[in-house]
Amino acid sequence: MVFYDGQAKTRGIRFPPGIYSLEAEDDAYWYFRSTMPLELRVFRDGKVVDSHAGEGGLMLRKAPIAATAGGAYLDNDGTSKLMVWKLGGEFLQQQGRYWSRSF
Repeated sequence: MVFYDGQAKTRGIRFPPGIYSLEAEDDAYWYFRSTMPLELRVFRDGKVVDSHAGEGGLMLRKAPIAATAGGAYLDNDGTSKLMVWKLGGEFLQQQGRYWSRSF
């Protein structure tokens, strides 16, 4: 799945395909680890001007609301998780088509 920051598409994130395994949880989110690095890109005039790949995955809100259904996280020095992208209603609308839950 690929998400952009709006119609201008100046930033984007790619979640690699595969099975994301539950690795942690807190009061608000479940954290699912990707088997491959997440890919973040910055675009200018339709061209990639910066990129970063990092270990992390998908964080899914336990009580989803359209504005903040979840997000993408990267490992922060191996001691914590850092949200790097918010996912809202567009993410929830893709459930069943591009992603599904097994729990």
